[in-house]
Amino acid sequence: MAPAFKQRIYRNDDGRLIATINQDSIGDGIATDYWPAG
Repeated sequence: MAPAFKQRIYRNDDGRLIATINQDSIGDGIATDYWPAG
């Protein structure tokens, strides 16, 4: 993971873990990776 990116992990309504990456210059979150829960 590049230090220029901030990563957030949260649960979707379906219970899936979603990782989103925000660029420092861009406020919009971009979904990049999806995992099944647990």
